[in-house]
Amino acid sequence: MLSRPAVTPFARNMTSAELAITTSSGSHIMPVTRTIRPARRWRPAASAIAAVAAVPAVCIALVPAASATAAAASPRTASPRTASAASNGTAVAAQGRYEHLYYYWQAEGTTTWKADLVDNDAFSAPSMAQVGLRTAIAVKGPRDRLRFYWAALGSTKWHREYVAGQDTTTSAPDVTDVGGSSVIVAEGPDGKLDYYSQAAGASTWHKEVVAGKGSTDSAPSVAWVSDPSLSVSETVIAARGPSGQLDFYSQQAGTSTWQSEQVAGTNSTSSAPSVAQVEGSTVLAAEGPDGRLDYYWQMIGDSAWNAELVAGTRSTDSAPAIAHIGTSSVIVAEGARERLDYYWQTVGSTGWHAEVVAGNDAAHSAPSVTAEPDASGVVVEGAGHTLNYFWQAIGKTLWHSEHVGGKKTPTYSSPAVTEISVS
Repeated sequence: MLSRPAVTPFARNMTSAELAITTSSGSHIMPVTRTIRPARRWRPAASAIAAVAAVPAVCIALVPAASATAAAASPRTASPRTASAASNGTAVAAQGRYEHLYYYWQAEGTTTWKADLVDNDAFSAPSMAQVGLRTAIAVKGPRDRLRFYWAALGSTKWHREYVAGQDTTTSAPDVTDVGGSSVIVAEGPDGKLDYYSQAAGASTWHKEVVAGKGSTDSAPSVAWVSDPSLSVSETVIAARGPSGQLDFYSQQAGTSTWQSEQVAGTNSTSSAPSVAQVEGSTVLAAEGPDGRLDYYWQMIGDSAWNAELVAGTRSTDSAPAIAHIGTSSVIVAEGARERLDYYWQTVGSTGWHAEVVAGNDAAHSAPSVTAEPDASGVVVEGAGHTLNYFWQAIGKTLWHSEHVGGKKTPTYSSPAVTEISVS
């Protein structure tokens, strides 16, 4: 937690457990008057784009992985997961009550989740990544500022940096590692798309405008993709445009120019997208019109985008998250009746497989997914503002569930998850 003078909290606004979260520098709790959980996004009906409509639905029917209602509650010691010398463990970040920013971590091979209060000024869902030997978190701060927090791996001493000032940030940001540098993207004022970078070991943030006013209508997603055989290394960004189109931006390493492409046309996209690299391809996932789940891929170094329908009408009710896990592309999303749904496709194949990680009323936010050394890890806000983590060993079908945070540290946002590695 950042050092700051102790402040006497308003006891009537918090639980005794929250009051007990302290450090030697004093209480972490500061009184904040605004406590509003973001309303669920209203999704207008939209026509399907021809590129996706022409692709047959290749996703099999959703089949519960363990049961129709929830994943199996199983201790880590009963799983194939073991401690790894190359991995510290799994980390989760989420916005809590009164704009608290919480960080949770679990060492590999253990069953205990630990919590730390990072700061009191989180006004969006956080994004988190490992950047070099640091854990990095980006979040929108009060008055639409952009804030960045980092801690050395294995430490909970958090450092706060101001990336951009008042009225600069209008969406939740996304953070990633680009060649050892910290990179953040966010929607700026008047629908601009802004990019911030900080070189390893530096303290100065540099800003670039990727796309101008009226270009962006969602939180953007950023990734680093590369193919050494083609001498291609790029920072890539995906965002929803003002007419519901899916836009893609790329910048080759060592250059200052952003290239733009339209992945899918008007009224094709109803959520913020998610972007990642899966072997030799850049991949995107987004909620499409009428609650569909759409997937797009492009070979690195190519210009053609390919579209696939992962799940049909009324299957999806949140922005999805995408990752490369094992030998598969993996997508997670909140499904119908607040289910937690998981989709996977083996690299090089065309069929999508679907699983229900947890049943009705399990997902109260957009989920996040990460690749563990030998498993898929998914985190989501659950009923009653709980924070729940689910994992499945690669090659297995059983999902295991764990409670990360609950009454002591309630969750009021989509959480972020990443695997922390010292290798």
